[in-house]
Amino acid sequence: MPRAVYFTYSQATRVSTTDQDPQLQLDALNAEGCLKIYKDTATGTKADRPQWTLCLDDHA
Repeated sequence: MPRAVYFTYSQATRVSTTDQDPQLQLDALNAEGCLKIYKDTATGTKADRPQWTLCLDDHA
């Protein structure tokens, strides 16, 4: 008997400054069925992105 295989999707989104709104990214990810979304606000020069690190750890 075939077994069903289910996939869950997680994704990370990032904006560079606090005055940028990630809502379009979040809407698109939700529309695609992402179950977990990690959000960071960081400039391109900032090395510390705790949500990105958590995303990587969750998928290791």
